Amino acid sequence: MNEKIDTKQNEKIGLMEIFIPLFCLINQYEILGVHVGLICVIVVVGLNLIKYRQFYVYKPLFIFFLFMLLHDILRTFITGFNMGLWVERLFYLLLLSCVHNRIDDENLYKVWKCIGIVVMAGLFFQSFQVYILGQSVSTINILPFLQSDSKNYLLKYDRPHSFFLEPAAYCTWILPLLCMCMKRKKNVWMIFISISILLSTSSTGILMTGVIWLFYAFASARKEGKYANSLMIVGILIIGIGALSNLSVFAIALNKLTNISIADTSNSVRLILGFQLFLAAPFIYKILGIPYMNVENYMRSGEVALSKYRLNLNISYLGFVNSIGNCMLVYGIFGLFLYLKLFWNIWKESDLYSKCYVLTCLISIFGQSVFWNSLFVTQFAVMLCFVNGTSFVKVTLGQGAMKNSYE
Repeated sequence: MNEKIDTKQNEKIGLMEIFIPLFCLINQYEILGVHVGLICVIVVVGLNLIKYRQFYVYKPLFIFFLFMLLHDILRTFITGFNMGLWVERLFYLLLLSCVHNRIDDENLYKVWKCIGIVVMAGLFFQSFQVYILGQSVSTINILPFLQSDSKNYLLKYDRPHSFFLEPAAYCTWILPLLCMCMKRKKNVWMIFISISILLSTSSTGILMTGVIWLFYAFASARKEGKYANSLMIVGILIIGIGALSNLSVFAIALNKLTNISIADTSNSVRLILGFQLFLAAPFIYKILGIPYMNVENYMRSGEVALSKYRLNLNISYLGFVNSIGNCMLVYGIFGLFLYLKLFWNIWKESDLYSKCYVLTCLISIFGQSVFWNSLFVTQFAVMLCFVNGTSFVKVTLGQGAMKNSYE
């Protein structure tokens, strides 16, 4: 964890420690077509710069951001330039640059746990509705005076997802708390969080939960010599998987984990379509990225044989690929290298238990769309607050000038 400047400051819960866990929840809503989360990001960044007059840029993240920006500027003559998208990304970068030396991990854990209690209560309540009463459920609205532009917002279906638009989003949000509980050996909390993820039936969430428990077993054996505990955890996981495989509640999630084929269109799109499109793309596209604004435009251009992937122009999720597929298609092999290098740098500069969360975030880019969106910001905010390395550049706003120094 970062060494803090002011020890007294750590005793109080700060704005950043409250905002990071709330960001994904509030970013689902809009005011006049603008996401509430983005508005709050601008406010939080402004307050931080006014108060501290400095921020800490993580060099690998900044290099990746700069590459993407230059890439899109050079591509402007072909595709145009999405100014709104880049304003949003700039503020996301600034927010992530306010994390270092601003967040105390203990305070963050306390806030996340308090919010997590409410969110998990919502998921357990919906689980009762779905699995006991046989009712379909929709997103629990925490801001009833606002609306969301997502099609899932008012959609009712037979999978609990609490205050989030979909089960996968809930799982992605709760996983940092699971890792923080693991680091503190809060086994009871870990069990309750894991049960909530199982009840959501998110295949990605279930997979990453299994990874966390296995990592916990490995860490206990390596760091503390608790080999008996490690074997017990592995044994419980094996028994649990066997039990789940015989329960109809988890049939959908288990089918997603085991059935990856072109015949299963939604599963194929989520997991392997990005790789298929990249392999089929012309060589120059592999190097420089597709000459289109995004993957959807590329798939609507006529260059992609949609029928080959059992897709058509009327499918609502046309253009959806996982994060790694989106990166390598839009930004080519060099963008993919910088994206993966970002995870590698954070991994090297994190302690043993923090590495577990880095691993789950890396796994998520193969099954989810978490590329420069609210989930991306949440994941990297948590990862960066645990980084112990020297890859931060301190930028101080002086008297009309900016002064840079390396941490």
